Amino acid sequence: MAEPTIAQKAPYAVDLEPGTYWWCACGKSASQPFCDGSHKGSGFTPVKFEISAATKVWLCGCKHSGDQPFCDGSHKGTDFRPQLVEIEVAKQVALCQCKRTRGQPFCDGTHKDL
Repeated sequence: MAEPTIAQKAPYAVDLEPGTYWWCACGKSASQPFCDGSHKGSGFTPVKFEISAATKVWLCGCKHSGDQPFCDGSHKGTDFRPQLVEIEVAKQVALCQCKRTRGQPFCDGTHKDL
């Protein structure tokens, strides 16, 4: 299989509402990190994932994560460099204790389904 196009050398930090999403696996979508159908005929298939509660997630931009669609830091073992962004500091956050959240280290409510 061909190698995916590296869309960016850092994860996409996105705030998502509950719903079904399709992550671009080929790297050619103009709607990164989400699929727009650009993969057709390439042998790549988008990755479907569900969000059960409003949460911030970090979706893979380098397309080499072992935990697709989520970033696992695979870009750190390459010449990829993270993108620095300024963020507001929340006054209160919930840290995951069940270790099954998709947005480590923050709780996304996954424990409610355990």
